[in-house]
Amino acid sequence: MNFFFATLALPNFLCLRALLPLLLLVVGCAGAPSTAAKQRAGFEAYFQEFQAYSAKFGRVNPDDNSVGIVFSTLRGTEAGRCEIDSSGGRQVLIDQQKWARLDKASRKVLVFHELGHCVLGRVHSDGGVHLSDTRGVSFFGRKSLMSPTALPGETFERNPTYYLNELFEQGTEEIRLATTH
Repeated sequence: MNFFFATLALPNFLCLRALLPLLLLVVGCAGAPSTAAKQRAGFEAYFQEFQAYSAKFGRVNPDDNSVGIVFSTLRGTEAGRCEIDSSGGRQVLIDQQKWARLDKASRKVLVFHELGHCVLGRVHSDGGVHLSDTRGVSFFGRKSLMSPTALPGETFERNPTYYLNELFEQGTEEIRLATTH
């Protein structure tokens, strides 16, 4: 009986041993992150948050996952750039030195701005917006998330609903600012 068990176990073991590399290859390929996801490694939390808002606003596109985000060296005051190649491949470039000087909120603004170009197809918007504070005092104020000059992260953090609506729904003319005490 022991001999019979050993003979059955040996071929099964050899078969499993021969198939193991193939199984690992198949499992490895299925679970491996895409090239774009690997490129986004340091930016993945921002990308996932952007994707969550995209879904909330009904702007989900499976091709969005092919957008890479990588560190680069950019000229002048440029902190980020969306590049689209001739085949439609999209990549966000972030200047590493400028990134290091940004606070968390400003980093989010930068990534969302560049993904606005690469994912949503948004262009720069120079216009300011008519703002009103919580007392109803109206004034002309700071700008679109898609402005060519950076929106301060603290402004975004005080008014995320407006700026997310503006980004994903192409904007509105008036917002109500939160007052800080």
